[in-house]
Amino acid sequence: MPGKDGYELCKAVKRDIRFCHIPIILLTAKATVESQVLGLEAEADAYLTKPFDPTLLISQIGSLLRNREKARQMINAGTTVDDVEADILSVQDSTFLQELYGLMEKELANCELDVNEIARLIHMSRTKFYYKVKGLTGEPPSVFFKTYKLNRAAELIREHKYTLSEIADMTGFSSLSHFSRSFKKQFGVAPTAYK
Repeated sequence: MPGKDGYELCKAVKRDIRFCHIPIILLTAKATVESQVLGLEAEADAYLTKPFDPTLLISQIGSLLRNREKARQMINAGTTVDDVEADILSVQDSTFLQELYGLMEKELANCELDVNEIARLIHMSRTKFYYKVKGLTGEPPSVFFKTYKLNRAAELIREHKYTLSEIADMTGFSSLSHFSRSFKKQFGVAPTAYK
């Protein structure tokens, strides 16, 4: 790569909020401990030296994909960054999600939560925002917003402070029947039976 080595490229990708969720495996002939340390300090997800055993590479890829899926499940089941285990997300991803969760909480009652507006508030183009949310959660932003609202509704139900109609309004559902159908689809039980 003219003008950049693998470490610099890795650092650039991992420090860019738009791409930092993408796993990187450095595959290199540099086998010294110092080189491996440089690679991991550049925030590579894995460092393999040549020659390598293909089964090791496949195993590393499988491990990274399983970890990403675990992170996605935690993100989709939670309502704050605290719901995600420490060290699963990069600092940039954690900051991004914290800001996103804050904006979704602020817009919780908005039944017309707009992807364009959230992307603008988070200072990203709609396309980059879409791919970032999809990369982190496995879902398009509109589906993730709805999942977030339903997770918040579940928390509010467990608090026993509000009626279901109030919770439907608080979480931006236009009708109680729509809320009940969506809730049952998400959690497998009606809101009245949720504990």
